[in-house]
Amino acid sequence: MSHIAAALAKSKGKAVSPPPATGEPSRVQGLGVSSPPPATEPPPLPEKKKPVAALAGGAIAVALLATGAWWMLRDTPPPPPPPQPAAQPATPPVRAAAPPAAQPPAPSTPVPVKAAVEPVQAPVPEPAPAGPSSEEIFSAVRKLTIAAVIPGPHGRAMINGRMRHVGDEVAPGIWLHQLEEGRLQFRDAQGNLYPRRF
Repeated sequence: MSHIAAALAKSKGKAVSPPPATGEPSRVQGLGVSSPPPATEPPPLPEKKKPVAALAGGAIAVALLATGAWWMLRDTPPPPPPPQPAAQPATPPVRAAAPPAAQPPAPSTPVPVKAAVEPVQAPVPEPAPAGPSSEEIFSAVRKLTIAAVIPGPHGRAMINGRMRHVGDEVAPGIWLHQLEEGRLQFRDAQGNLYPRRF
């Protein structure tokens, strides 16, 4: 306020003396305004508490994320290959009946004995049961949900929510055949390949 009083006095042409250095606020005559007390240093700010709880919570969150990532990408042993149908034993071959014990031929006329042997025919293989058509398999491959693919020599893919390796059966009659960058290949029981981009 002393600057204001000095400016007012100067405008009226009066000489202004500096205000007395007392602890009391000075009053400017005629204005009824007192000047503020002399400036003092601001009080020190309270020390901030360290965010221990926030650090502990962050560490727990990182640990949970790391555990989840490990669980999803762990190398699970591949399931055993699908059972192959066992070969049905062929019908037992028909054995020729052993000829009755031959009596020594009469010395007058020798009679040769012939064994009756019928040739055995190879069993006719039964036709394989009709599996799904290629259109049905193609449609089933398109419906598979692929979430993640890790290509490489021991590649794996997250298909329908389960981690699958090359050679695993991903759906009835459909096996994961190959993992490539940007593409998976599936095969059916007849060996037909079905590509799928992801």
